[in-house]
Amino acid sequence: MATTQVQTETVASRTAGKILLKGVAPSFGDWRDDLHRDGVAVVKGAVPKERAAEYVSQMHQWLEDL
Repeated sequence: MATTQVQTETVASRTAGKILLKGVAPSFGDWRDDLHRDGVAVVKGAVPKERAAEYVSQMHQWLEDL
């Protein structure tokens, strides 16, 4: 006679509605936690201020050209 064993596990509410690999929410202690939780992360210093200012200028030009 075969027996079936069922194991249940409670996952933190911050993972509700998300697909998790291996059923466990990763915890890295850095920007990857924000990316996993919010879908976006701000990484300070990733783009130099001068280059970011150029991107802003290009965006404004693109909007004006519409």
